[in-house]
Amino acid sequence: MKIFFTYLLLITGLVSCEIINPEEEIPVYIKVNKATLSTDEGVQGANTSKIADIWVNVDGNRQGTYEIPATFPVLSEGSHKLTLRAGIKVNGIAASRIIYPFFNFYETNVVFNPDSIYEFQPVFQYNSSTVFKWMENFEDAGITLKRNSTSDTTLVTVPDPEIQGNYNGYFALDNFRPTFFYESNDSFPCPGTSLFLELDYKNEDYIVIGVKLFKSQFYTYEQLITLNPSSEMNKIYIDLGSYLNTQTDALFYSVYFYASKQSSLSKAEFRIDNIKLLHF
Repeated sequence: MKIFFTYLLLITGLVSCEIINPEEEIPVYIKVNKATLSTDEGVQGANTSKIADIWVNVDGNRQGTYEIPATFPVLSEGSHKLTLRAGIKVNGIAASRIIYPFFNFYETNVVFNPDSIYEFQPVFQYNSSTVFKWMENFEDAGITLKRNSTSDTTLVTVPDPEIQGNYNGYFALDNFRPTFFYESNDSFPCPGTSLFLELDYKNEDYIVIGVKLFKSQFYTYEQLITLNPSSEMNKIYIDLGSYLNTQTDALFYSVYFYASKQSSLSKAEFRIDNIKLLHF
């Protein structure tokens, strides 16, 4: 009898250990080094982008959000539907990250084998519902920006030094021409929906971007964001909708760009390109 109870205790102990320390699942790993944008350039403008994060779902279930480049584990095996969404920094702020609403999702079916690495370089496209309200890529003879009377320098079109055959908008500030102030030719009705301004820029001094609000009897200039100097071509996604949707007495708006020489440089040069005003 004593032998029987000893044997029973041994069996119970083994089962208990298996419950306490179950066999661990072996993950697969997904690697995303970069994500890009594909466009119909004649309709949607250039394919420049700055996709900062990848938002991941597996079979419709949230997996996580990862800053690109990223390698992350997934506890799944067999056939699954993988959905990747493009994330951006709103207004260039690292603490303000969202899924960019104007890009389609990247979806694919994958057969996961444990302890394997699956690498993706997703290519996103604009959602078919996106309205391109205004675009300026400085490739045409005229430009869709007008000079404010207070501007003592001029916006001109120059060849892009990095992409042969392309052009940028260019201006410079110095002690004799310290102020730049240009506005969009057109004004637009406040949409009441998601509204973003995309912009490529390279600047040796600060640039202010804002909106000119047209109300029933007057208009005002409202500063929204200041771009810090950037030594290389950068991109920003500016959330205009969150601000404009609070301006219930505004009838129309236009977009403006302002710079005033502040640095110790004897001359500050600026390039802007691929302006896009988007909403649904």
